[in-house]
Amino acid sequence: MAKPRRKTKKQSNNNIPTQLLVGVGVFAVVIISLLWSLQNATEENTDEQHIPISSEKELFQAGSFSIVEALPHDKEAFTQGLLVHDGVLYESTGLYGRSTLRILDRNTGKVKKSTSIDDKLFGEGIVAVNDTLIMLTWKEKVALIFQQLTLDKISEFPFSTTRDEGWGITSNGEVLIISDGSANLHIWDIHTMKEIRVVEVVSQGVPVKGLNELEYIPEEDVVMANIWYSEFIISINYKTGEVVQSDDMSPLRKGMKTRNDKEDVLNGIAYDVNTGDFYFTGKLWTTLFRARRRRK
Repeated sequence: MAKPRRKTKKQSNNNIPTQLLVGVGVFAVVIISLLWSLQNATEENTDEQHIPISSEKELFQAGSFSIVEALPHDKEAFTQGLLVHDGVLYESTGLYGRSTLRILDRNTGKVKKSTSIDDKLFGEGIVAVNDTLIMLTWKEKVALIFQQLTLDKISEFPFSTTRDEGWGITSNGEVLIISDGSANLHIWDIHTMKEIRVVEVVSQGVPVKGLNELEYIPEEDVVMANIWYSEFIISINYKTGEVVQSDDMSPLRKGMKTRNDKEDVLNGIAYDVNTGDFYFTGKLWTTLFRARRRRK
């Protein structure tokens, strides 16, 4: 049998009241619980936010946009259309004998997959409809339909516009919206591809000609457009034709680390509804820019 332990003098002279011990214990439990809750909340918040976009370093500003990344871009690509759909970045390029439809790597800007179109056709803007991509052609008055992931051509259909040309195309999910280099937006039925109406785009009462690449922005319910031979991108109320915003994107050229002596106009707007990322480039540009809209 173990002998009972005898109290030492030091122990007997430092007895702590039971009430005080209980109070200290309760206080310790409260503190530990509070610290655990704060740590858990921080971890959950980190999981939800992943890597906050606000932590990305702004390279420079262009209009109402913060440019956060500059990716390499094929300097031989005569960009006519740019599009993000279901997380995939697509590009259409023009020129006779060189027109293509491509899938780009969003992390490197490199071409992952490409298909060429008939040498007699000049490729223009693209839009996603269901599981297909529609590509306009410039003067041939025909639109091509491709399967999205394989880029295999499925069919084609004829179309006409004010100038009988195809330039840019986008969609709000209910209609297709087409430009032809004039000041008009042509609104098509998304099911029949037939024209419903024509909307003239005006800024302070003056028609805005040269409407080129188009991109629909659902949060703002506007269509953004490149203007041929202009460094500006405008935002359009496509129902009334009124220009509601104009962004000077000229800093993009200055932001390119390398230049192409053949580089052409600013042309190419893509928007990812899931991430809020915008992509901008131009015909024969060496750089594809990723950007975020700076909120007021």
